[in-house]
Amino acid sequence: MKIGIDLGGSHIGIALINDKDKIVEKFEVDIEKNENISSEILDIIDSYICKFKEKYNIELIGIASPGNPKVNDLSISNIVNLGIEKLDFKGIFQKHNIPIKLKNDSKSAGLAEFKYGSLKTYKDAVFLCLGTGIGSAVFLNGEILKANKHIGFELGHLVIERNGEQCNCRKKRMLRDLLCDEKI
Repeated sequence: MKIGIDLGGSHIGIALINDKDKIVEKFEVDIEKNENISSEILDIIDSYICKFKEKYNIELIGIASPGNPKVNDLSISNIVNLGIEKLDFKGIFQKHNIPIKLKNDSKSAGLAEFKYGSLKTYKDAVFLCLGTGIGSAVFLNGEILKANKHIGFELGHLVIERNGEQCNCRKKRMLRDLLCDEKI
């Protein structure tokens, strides 16, 4: 069994998934941006892992989140819509000793559509994920495109109007800039 976690701008979706990639149980928990949001998110995730571990052998935890996954140190940085600079999952990994995979939420959603959903008959596609923010995934020849630098292909960070509204990342950019933040 696996646990899939979708960290969104206003909720956390948690699913238990069997070996045939079918959802066995799922839950949604609303969250609100506040000064304790990081610890609240980690507590919610930890409680569901504990609940599922009581009944099942959990082999893997997959976490999809806005922001930039740092796979090597089990953290996600720059979750601007929630005001989180860094969310660290090392403690959960150490407590439960279950492998954790991290991926950007829009890339995860795009991959799911490409494998199981409306994009499964295509080799080339652009996937837009519209929610609290705008994310994207680009597919070419049956593979998700990965940028050499940054998380890449964040089409939601294209600024059309030079003097338009400020992004949650606190920057304004011109159309030629594909990313809002050079540190991504």
